Amino acid sequence: MITIVNVNESWGIGKDNDLLANFPEDMKYFREKTRGKIIVCGLNTLKSYPGMKPLKGRINIVLTEALDMIPMESIKACDCYVDDLAKASDTAFMTTPGATVMIAVTNLYDLLDIVSLFNGDDVFVCGGASVYRLLLPYCDKALITINDCKREADTFFPDLTKEEGWELSNEGELLESTTGIKYRFNTYTNKNA
Repeated sequence: MITIVNVNESWGIGKDNDLLANFPEDMKYFREKTRGKIIVCGLNTLKSYPGMKPLKGRINIVLTEALDMIPMESIKACDCYVDDLAKASDTAFMTTPGATVMIAVTNLYDLLDIVSLFNGDDVFVCGGASVYRLLLPYCDKALITINDCKREADTFFPDLTKEEGWELSNEGELLESTTGIKYRFNTYTNKNA
């Protein structure tokens, strides 16, 4: 799995269930990396998407213990919605190009079983904070947009410069967004994945 996240220099990711820094260049980067791929998120992250709809053209895996809290808007926006692990093992829906699929799972073991069905396809972990922390040990790579936003954060991503086994494998060029935020697209590698 690959984690993908936008953090500030203190590794803050959000405040009041919203992104700290939301700028077009990072959103474009996220779309390019995840389009047509499998993404994993928690319920709050799903609810933070525009219209609470799963991301189009992707297989959206939602990890939540509260299946009954998944918004009806999210379910109706899918070409296929699966909340039963036995049905998810039917791979027919996985091969429809451009389909918007949502699979809801309630625990780590079911999530890992679902991920194993994709035979090494890129699976992107997209948040929130508890999902990042839970799945970070299973990720072999992290795509980290580091920005210079000074807003105070109440939610943080683990500082990979201090996490055992993680190392910076590619430091991106310092860029400036159209909103004035300075940022880099960095890649970290997990030697212990």
